[in-house]
Amino acid sequence: MRGNLGESIRFQQPVARVVLSRYPATLELSFFALLVCAAIAIPAGMYAAEYRSTAADHAVGVFTLFGLSVPNFALGPVLILVFSVILGWLPVSGRGGIWMDPRMRTYLIVTSLAR
Repeated sequence: MRGNLGESIRFQQPVARVVLSRYPATLELSFFALLVCAAIAIPAGMYAAEYRSTAADHAVGVFTLFGLSVPNFALGPVLILVFSVILGWLPVSGRGGIWMDPRMRTYLIVTSLAR
């Protein structure tokens, strides 16, 4: 093993350089996904714990089971359709372009969720 990933056919650059250039977007997406999940899961879990064995507890359980059961490749296009095409809250793809400041992207997402 030498750790050499080779040359990208498409970009005509070393593969390691191409992968590392995309790494900040991956970290940003992971961080905001974690924030959104925590913002939903922690209050829902606290609510379900407060009202054990009630309809609300069962509803949180069903929502959790649905989230764990549906594969990402099936849920992803549905969420893109709902939040991008139907509601128009988020872009269909991309990070908003290289011209957009990361703080502006965060502002757009937060304000669109506050509607």
